[in-house]
Amino acid sequence: MHTPILFSAAVAALALSIPAQNLVTNGDFETGSLAPWTESGQVLGSRVSQHDCDGAGSSYTFNCEHGGNSTQTKLPNGYYPGNAIEQNVLLVQSVEYLFMADVQVQNIQSPTSGNADAGKVEVFADGVSVGLFDFGSYTANDDERNRMCFTFTATTTGQKPLKIEFSRKYYSSVRTPTAFVDNVVLVQSPLRPIICPRGERAIGTTVNIDIEGTANAQFALYLALKKLASGVQIPGFGGAWWLDGVNVQLFIQSFDGSGKFTFPAPVPNDPNLAGLLLHWQSIEAPSAVTIGQVTSFAFYQ
Repeated sequence: MHTPILFSAAVAALALSIPAQNLVTNGDFETGSLAPWTESGQVLGSRVSQHDCDGAGSSYTFNCEHGGNSTQTKLPNGYYPGNAIEQNVLLVQSVEYLFMADVQVQNIQSPTSGNADAGKVEVFADGVSVGLFDFGSYTANDDERNRMCFTFTATTTGQKPLKIEFSRKYYSSVRTPTAFVDNVVLVQSPLRPIICPRGERAIGTTVNIDIEGTANAQFALYLALKKLASGVQIPGFGGAWWLDGVNVQLFIQSFDGSGKFTFPAPVPNDPNLAGLLLHWQSIEAPSAVTIGQVTSFAFYQ
């Protein structure tokens, strides 16, 4: 298969957005305020402000200077209690959910300072940790980005708190990187295939894109510059099609025995691609044809 070549050609020629069923309110913070999210924990320098968290251009994000202080005691995991935001969402016991969010750290206060710990972002559903991303150490003048993307199964039913917590192993100071989050999505019973970019998404590099579906099933991956205003139901297909009519089929492949496939996407070193929001969707055909979750993300310089 000439998958990398096909991808490069498709992106060059062309030069996932928030699903309609998002259970989170104001997950993109585009109201310019935090509500209905509420804050808890070590509230320090938190705000909703304009920032390019996801590489697609400046938009409203939530950000905070996370870290502990001398009045706090470290948790058993070695971290100080962090700054957190939360809101209630409807959970149903034993039902699967997909969580996605763009996260970033950048040393706004002291750009030329590195740091031993840029902290971690952890997600809790009704008090249960369901996923996290650890930034590890911080390099001066860096602005590391990542996409959190994982599924979990709810253990309770009702309007329950969904909490996003930012914490570090050290006190907060003027050398502490600022943490950002944007585009928070929670989807009930997500349809596979699910598409998740991993790590940095810089142009001129190879970006790993994880695709998750049914074990050993064949699937096709599609890419478009535009997304429809609403999904289109196709007779005989599960799910809904969200991509504009001008789309490209990148390849047809098969999942492994665990339902996984990693696509190493070689992104052209073309400045015109920086900040260009691309929309992705996949279709799989195990026994019945299913259209998976649409997602969107940009590459950046």
